[in-house]
Amino acid sequence: MEKIASGVFIEDSYPGVVVGAVPVGEGVLLVDAPLRPDDGRSWLATLRGLKGGADRVLVYLDAHTDRTLGGRMLDSTVIAHKKVLKRFDDRSSIFKAQIQESGDVWETCTGLSGIRWAPPDLAFSHQARLHWKEAEVLLLHQPGPEPGAIWTCMPEQKVLFVGDLVTVSRPPFLGQSNLTAWEESLDTLASDFKDYLVVSGRDGLVTEKDFKSMKKIISNIGKQLDRLNRKKAKPEETEKLVDKLMGSFQIEPRFRNHYYQRLKYGLAQCYATRYLKLKNFAASES
Repeated sequence: MEKIASGVFIEDSYPGVVVGAVPVGEGVLLVDAPLRPDDGRSWLATLRGLKGGADRVLVYLDAHTDRTLGGRMLDSTVIAHKKVLKRFDDRSSIFKAQIQESGDVWETCTGLSGIRWAPPDLAFSHQARLHWKEAEVLLLHQPGPEPGAIWTCMPEQKVLFVGDLVTVSRPPFLGQSNLTAWEESLDTLASDFKDYLVVSGRDGLVTEKDFKSMKKIISNIGKQLDRLNRKKAKPEETEKLVDKLMGSFQIEPRFRNHYYQRLKYGLAQCYATRYLKLKNFAASES
């Protein structure tokens, strides 16, 4: 666990996402959940060493399986955007680990089938303010990577958790994305949070250089998909874009095949949704 600011901690050693913890008042604010049950238990054991009390509030930064499947293990009150709540309403109560080849991290882990989801207890539409004694936490709806994507902001510590908005060492998840909204959210990040420490849900602390690089990538993806649409291409023809996009990220060779599949799946789904209005072109979510 790494302390990145006064009272703000992150942990990046678990597969799935970078999780956060902020002791506030009589409890602890948690940002996302470790994916695997054993990692959830380990995270809880680590949290016992913090000054916060036993009460826990868990924030889901979006509905992605990698950050929400382990939520029940943390035994917390869960808060998310209302569109995340809708995604949970559409899911079965128990996760079934059927291979989708969508490039999600959970696909690389074993023993996840049969886990019961922890849906949000509270949901909001645009913005939520959490007041815990003197501490204030802002939850801001910033769609792009997913319709229900939010940021968790600690104004006093000037720390911002942005989920999948920015990725450096791996390609983004595009299957549920809105590329126009994604660019707008990146603009907001660059203009309104210049003096903040920014935590990516996949890479930990990221910089202004990373924001700008991500915007170029998302803008380029949009232009390439527009070009294919003008040619009346089929969704599967988006695969021809994958190799070039892979070069935009600092990818370790051992992960290349997995990330190739992530882009292949995500580009086809994004194209089908954006231009053909086919929301379920690719494999449906478990």
